[in-house]
Amino acid sequence: DRHFGTSGLLDQPSFSDWQDSVDRSGASFYCNLVYACALESMKDEFGDGGRSASLRSQIDATFFDSASGIYRSLDRPERAKYFSLDGNLLAIDLDYLPLERKIELYRHLIDHDIWGSHSCGPGFVTTPPYDDAYKDKTFRMRIVGLRPYHDALYWSWLMALAAKVSLQMAPYVPGAEACAHLIFDRLIQLVGPGPDGVVGEVYWPFPKGSRTLGSYELRWPGYRSEQPFSWGSAFVIDAVT
Repeated sequence: DRHFGTSGLLDQPSFSDWQDSVDRSGASFYCNLVYACALESMKDEFGDGGRSASLRSQIDATFFDSASGIYRSLDRPERAKYFSLDGNLLAIDLDYLPLERKIELYRHLIDHDIWGSHSCGPGFVTTPPYDDAYKDKTFRMRIVGLRPYHDALYWSWLMALAAKVSLQMAPYVPGAEACAHLIFDRLIQLVGPGPDGVVGEVYWPFPKGSRTLGSYELRWPGYRSEQPFSWGSAFVIDAVT
C-alpha cells in the first residue's frame, strides 16, 4: 500500500517487477492486476470499503486499449505502444474478468502481435521490443548478452500459461484447443523424453524463421538458461493438470 500513487494505482520503482531488466517505473498492468486479484480474494473476510471497484475502474481506464482489445503494459503515454503477454493471460486465468470479457480478450489476444508476430507463437514477453533506453545497462545486459531477456525470449511459464488459457477458452473460441495442443507439443519437444527431461527458464526461436525453439545458449560464459526452472515447471504442471 505504500506504493500507491496519486493516480490510485501502484507506482513501482524501476527494475522492480519480474521484468527486472527493463525500467518499468510508474504503474504497470501486471502488478496492479495481481494486487487487485489479491485484494478481492480477501474482500469477504476483511472488506475493502469499495477499493476493489475503484481500483478496477482505474486499471481499465489506464491500461485497456480499445483499439486492440487487450491491455497495455505501462501507464505513461510514451510507453503506450508496449503490450505484454503476462497480464493479459493472468486477467483470464485469475478470473479478473467475467466470462464474456474473458472470451473477448482471448479473441483479441490471439489476433494481436503479442501472440503471433514470432513464428513460434505465444511465449515471448513483450511487443514491440523495449527501446534500448529502458533496458538495464549493467554488466548482465551489455556483456552477457541478455538484451532480449524480457521481450523476445520465450519463457516456459508463459508458454504453459498460454496453453492453459487456450484450453479454458476452447469451449467458446474456435481453434483455441488446437492452439493449446500446438504449445503443449512444443513444450514436450523442449523438455525431452525420459526422467532427465527438465523445464528450462528461457528459450529462443532457432533457427531464425523456423517454428521450432532451442535452448538459449550464449557465447559468453556468464549466463545459461536455468535448468531446471521451478517457476516454469510449476506452470507446466498446472497447465497439464
